[in-house]
Amino acid sequence: MENYKNDRMLEIFFRALRGESISIKKLAEEYKVSAKSISRDISGIQRFLSEHRELMQNAELTYSYKEKSYILNSDEFLKNKELFALVKVILGSRCFSKEEILTIIEKLKKFTTIHDKKQFENLIRKEVYHYHEVKSDCKSVIDNLWRIIQAIEEKRTITITYYKMNRDEVKHKIKPTSIMFSEYYFYLIAYKAEDTEYKPIYFRIDRISAITEHRENFQLERKYDFDEGDLREKN
Repeated sequence: MENYKNDRMLEIFFRALRGESISIKKLAEEYKVSAKSISRDISGIQRFLSEHRELMQNAELTYSYKEKSYILNSDEFLKNKELFALVKVILGSRCFSKEEILTIIEKLKKFTTIHDKKQFENLIRKEVYHYHEVKSDCKSVIDNLWRIIQAIEEKRTITITYYKMNRDEVKHKIKPTSIMFSEYYFYLIAYKAEDTEYKPIYFRIDRISAITEHRENFQLERKYDFDEGDLREKN
């Protein structure tokens, strides 16, 4: 019985973390227990949050008379103005598919309060409806980005299958060094694997249709470990 109570309290806590409003009456009916039992669970959660304020980023489970339920509030939650600005930047980039955009927005909404979430959804609905991504030759720009980032971190040589501007498909074995974003597109900055002159080349990541990771690693002198610079050669 004690384990069941603890499990129920944890479930209620995680539901609050997901942004659900915690109604004593509804939860009592759902769990088939008394309203007093749910009230004790809520008191236990509030006590835990109070005793671990630093760990839980000053989160509080407070009662909303408007919602007639308890809602979790935290210093770590995004304000609507912050969330709206962030989403506008993501939408304005137009570099991700609509499916990827919707997934990102749904995850970001979890970092706001239940009240702000409703307002945010109203603010952003038209923005998302009119969103049009730029055309891409890869299945997922996000997946490409992540695989390339890992290759850069591990200093691992890769081979990319790439569509040039004239739509010819070519393969390049390269040493990936950095990523930048400009005007709707992510660019990979790299050196050809056999290049001894270290002349950087830029590849649009959305044009990379396949990536093969090799076991061989590479090392670069600090002056060639690309951070920033002008576009010197572009495919």
